[in-house]
Amino acid sequence: MKELGFKGALVNGHTRGVYLDDARCLPFWERVAALDVPIYLHPANPMTIPAAFEGYPASRRRSSAGRPRPAVMRCGWCSPDSSTASPRSRSSSAIWGRRSPFTLWRIDSRFKISEPKVSLRQMPSAYIRRNIAVTTAGVFAPEPLRCAIDAMGLDRVLFSVDYPLEDSDEAARFIETAPLSEIEREAVCFRNAERMLRL
Repeated sequence: MKELGFKGALVNGHTRGVYLDDARCLPFWERVAALDVPIYLHPANPMTIPAAFEGYPASRRRSSAGRPRPAVMRCGWCSPDSSTASPRSRSSSAIWGRRSPFTLWRIDSRFKISEPKVSLRQMPSAYIRRNIAVTTAGVFAPEPLRCAIDAMGLDRVLFSVDYPLEDSDEAARFIETAPLSEIEREAVCFRNAERMLRL
């Protein structure tokens, strides 16, 4: 980033089953915090097929990289990435933050009763709202867009396509016609990205 001018990095939610909250990843997060750059967390297919999907023909379908990629398997993408962001880093998470905007209350509720191993000065949702931004990638509907803005704050939502999995023209039509004020549309379409990426 210092030599080539990169603005951040994209990292999968896990690498060969090692998730980003693993102790082995701590040096990575320390460097991210020192550089103060955003990390785009992108989902990866689970290492193993969940038992609920065993036997379905789609569970044997493979991507070009040889991994399973049926639509139902993508549900396995939704939780791990939202749990791996570091409170000390600026992260961006693909596709509505893996449900985080929709479950902030529940995250706090479960934290209160979970006998957590860490002591936090604030509830987890406060760290999520401060350190996580979410993108529109892959879900082009007004309801999740409104929920994300209301839950995370206008400055934490960024427009994104999901090429090659979704049609980029459809993404553009969606954001151009979404029920947003012009201030909201500018923030989501480019001002938030300008700020986060220091463009």
